[in-house]
Amino acid sequence: MPGMPITDRQVRRYMEQRRMGATQVVAAAKAGFSERTARRLDGNPVLPSQRAGERRKRAYVWAEEIVPLLRAVPHLRGTTVLETLQRQHPGRFADGVLRSQRRIAHWRATEGPERELIFRQEHPPGEQALSDFTDASSLAVTIDGAPFPHLLYHF
Repeated sequence: MPGMPITDRQVRRYMEQRRMGATQVVAAAKAGFSERTARRLDGNPVLPSQRAGERRKRAYVWAEEIVPLLRAVPHLRGTTVLETLQRQHPGRFADGVLRSQRRIAHWRATEGPERELIFRQEHPPGEQALSDFTDASSLAVTIDGAPFPHLLYHF
């Protein structure tokens, strides 16, 4: 199932199917994961329970290094954070680590500093109009000698 971590039982079943001569596609289908996961397992046949330490180390880096860095300078870009980590821990973080950038964006949205709200005002032509009345009686306009109190309307 996509997005679900594979279990040790699935890996063992896959390896057993491969030993019995099944193709990569068939063995992966019987174990319940994708062919791509099967290729990854053929390259590094380690049980998921034995790889769990890698994720814990990354979680430590997130909580102990990245979050304090973002709290100090909240507008850092994900690539800048990654470059900082690569300088502090040479060889530990690859250039293609995009998960951290998504996680930084999520952190900004949920825990980051408040953003300023701006309500853009757009006035497309033809949808709104301005009109104005002006009292012109102070101009002393007369018609046939009689004063003409009137208003000027401008649209």
